[in-house]
Amino acid sequence: MGNHYHERTRLFFYVQDGVVEVRTVDVATGGRDRLALSTGQGVLLEPGESYAIFFTADSSWLMLKSEPHDPNNPDTVAHAVP
Repeated sequence: MGNHYHERTRLFFYVQDGVVEVRTVDVATGGRDRLALSTGQGVLLEPGESYAIFFTADSSWLMLKSEPHDPNNPDTVAHAVP
């Protein structure tokens, strides 16, 4: 899930139950990070931070966004995260 970033929107991804791996790339600097998250953990994803989320076990999760999706003013930009 992912392989994109947002120009304005901040996201909070929270693992309610399970295990996931979150990979990020800062599109301005090229800096990369890889996080293993499990039940009760989350990560804040900032604008300009491309992400990919890999579910490594059956999981339930919650994602909160600072802005609602607006098809007339999108801020999602495709950007692959290796």
